[in-house]
Amino acid sequence: MKNYLQSIEKRIGVEDPAVIIWEVDAAFREAIQESPESLTQRALELHELVRFCKFDAIAPWLRDQREAVGRVLAFTRKLNIDKVADILEAALNGEPQDEVSFSVTLHGQAPRILEVDAGEITKFAGKDWGGTDIALSFAISELEDSVLHALVVASREFDLRPPLEVRQRIASDAEADGIVKNATAAKLFNEIVSAKHPRMLAGPYEDIKGRVTDRAITISLKHIKNPPAKHKDLVRLEKKYGLFAKEILDVYALHNGAKLFEYENACGFYMASIEEWDDLRNDAITWAEEVTWQEDKDEIPAYLYSAIAFGMIPGDSERWLYITEGKHAGKVMLSDTDLIDDEPRFESLAHFFATLQNDAPKIIGSGGYVHYNVGDEHLCPIQYLQDQRAQT
Repeated sequence: MKNYLQSIEKRIGVEDPAVIIWEVDAAFREAIQESPESLTQRALELHELVRFCKFDAIAPWLRDQREAVGRVLAFTRKLNIDKVADILEAALNGEPQDEVSFSVTLHGQAPRILEVDAGEITKFAGKDWGGTDIALSFAISELEDSVLHALVVASREFDLRPPLEVRQRIASDAEADGIVKNATAAKLFNEIVSAKHPRMLAGPYEDIKGRVTDRAITISLKHIKNPPAKHKDLVRLEKKYGLFAKEILDVYALHNGAKLFEYENACGFYMASIEEWDDLRNDAITWAEEVTWQEDKDEIPAYLYSAIAFGMIPGDSERWLYITEGKHAGKVMLSDTDLIDDEPRFESLAHFFATLQNDAPKIIGSGGYVHYNVGDEHLCPIQYLQDQRAQT
């Protein structure tokens, strides 16, 4: 990636601006930690705007960074972001926005007012600024887009490296692309379950993001594979799902499901048997219809109803889907996250297994629920060490 800030331009209007803002903030924070003198005054000014876009509550800003709020106000006035500007101007004048109440409707129940006490975080100068926080949250997207555009323009003045997490993801994706050029999904799956000495570097939760291994320990894992699927079931499913099902059916011709990355009965990834596919897909459909799109069921992607729900991460409500029809046929998605964005996570099942083999925590850590109990510690997967023999 030649210029990280320039690359943001193609993502504006396509991705959630808040996601990009958080990513850029991580890049700034890493740059400050590694070489603070490398950032120009303009870079620091833009980082201040980025930080404000991430705010959780306005009260701490009014108390501790009042001048920064004034600079954000000036930026919004200059670009005619009037909703945000009016809210900030009122805040600097000591005028909170009106309190806001929300009603919640649960399936089969009457609407009711949602009462949540945010605590002292919303309090400042004897006033509650919760209403201001809510008002800003509804108006902030225009400011986020404007800050991102300003970063793209500023890329001519200074550069910023992608954050470590992004660099790791790019490297992992590149390695997976290389692996699938010479291997099918079935071959890669067989290599995973046939590993003689599968091991995992596991460490504290806070070390996951940067893949920090300083405090990690090595634990021995098991892959528990089922017998091959019955031939008659494979023939039936090929007729049911059509051409695009061949890749996944070839995998199940080897083993009808498996428990992967297991340690002391804690499974890292559960690959469902053919007999469980319908139940897992129904789980995903129920969640889509009763939670995510409960008011807009017609917005649910049609390909969900014909997808093969082949796996899950224990403790996670989402299901891993192999898409069998439509524009994403042959690709792998995670309900509900990927369906909302209509963006496949893997281009093929081969890419999925290549990543599971080469960078397993990228998949089994996606739900944030997998951990291994080692003594009194709860450790999370950080790096998979396939076929690495125990150190003596």
